[in-house]
Amino acid sequence: MSTDPNPSPAPAGPPPAIESTTEERQLAMLAHIGGIPTSFIAPLVIYLMKKDQSPFLADQAKEALNFQLNLLVILIVGIPLMFVVIGIPIVLAAAVGNVVLSIMAAMQANEGKVFRHRYLVRVIQ
Repeated sequence: MSTDPNPSPAPAGPPPAIESTTEERQLAMLAHIGGIPTSFIAPLVIYLMKKDQSPFLADQAKEALNFQLNLLVILIVGIPLMFVVIGIPIVLAAAVGNVVLSIMAAMQANEGKVFRHRYLVRVIQ
């Protein structure tokens, strides 16, 4: 009988579920969708108002806020680059990504599932 001295780590699965009420799920959905027209303002307001009342809502508002802050950095870089043409596809991809990913996140949050955006710099821990 041989044992492996270096066992492989457990596969990364979806984040664990956090219990939530209907109101919390709706506010989490609003945090994700609200980022489309207001950038980081709606997720920030929801996070600051509800972070101590609901772990699910705090988690999802932080996720939406991190996503919008990352998107803001992409736009700050992309808009000046529009003068040398390369910024046009960057800004267009950021705008389409904002709508599509925000809607995907909102749908998951409305179902009470924890949503994680991939490849984000998580500014707010």
